[in-house]
Amino acid sequence: MRLQIIREACKNFIAVGFIFKVILFFASILMVSAQEKTVTFYVDPAAVPPDLPITFKHLSTHVSFKPEQNQVIRIAAFTVIPNHSNIDSIVFYTLDFQISNHVS
Repeated sequence: MRLQIIREACKNFIAVGFIFKVILFFASILMVSAQEKTVTFYVDPAAVPPDLPITFKHLSTHVSFKPEQNQVIRIAAFTVIPNHSNIDSIVFYTLDFQISNHVS
């Protein structure tokens, strides 16, 4: 009688161990498949500048103030290189912008 109880206990222990292993196996599969997919970018779009018609090679500015006359004096020097052969003009949208020197 005692031997039969021990055999039943061993069978139950093996069955419980097998069920536990099956549950653990399926739980690990669910955990792995629940991860979000990794997105990989081979090129950073922000690192590549857009195809502009011109390139500003050099820019220097000078700003001075005349408070007694309520004036701000601004001087800017641009060195611009065209990227395409059919560029014939550049438009600056500013207030009171005057070009004093121009070299082609």
